[in-house]
Amino acid sequence: MSNLIRRIKPITLALCVFGLVAILHLPLAMANENDYATSDEIGLMKGFPPPPEKRVDRSSLLKGPGNRWLYLNMRQFYPTAAIKNADVPVPVKKSMDGAIEKLKIQKPGAAMVDVDT
Repeated sequence: MSNLIRRIKPITLALCVFGLVAILHLPLAMANENDYATSDEIGLMKGFPPPPEKRVDRSSLLKGPGNRWLYLNMRQFYPTAAIKNADVPVPVKKSMDGAIEKLKIQKPGAAMVDVDT
């Protein structure tokens, strides 16, 4: 390994090290000062209309930090319904559907095979 390093020109090695440090530092540079800030602390969807960089829409729902605001405001984007809890717990049936044993799968370039093969 040390022979390899001696053969590489010092400038090439310096560029490789610099590039590696830059790549490893990039996520830290892109992170917010407080990665755990709430949507209120970040100022998402505040004011009317909210500033463009602070708006949450369908294109930014699943990406941070918009997902922080979405979690608490899901009903504004997707239809939901409040479901009342049962007064008494209801046992759940735990029977396996026997049809799974008859399931066959077409493998690429092969014949139909059973699930257990």
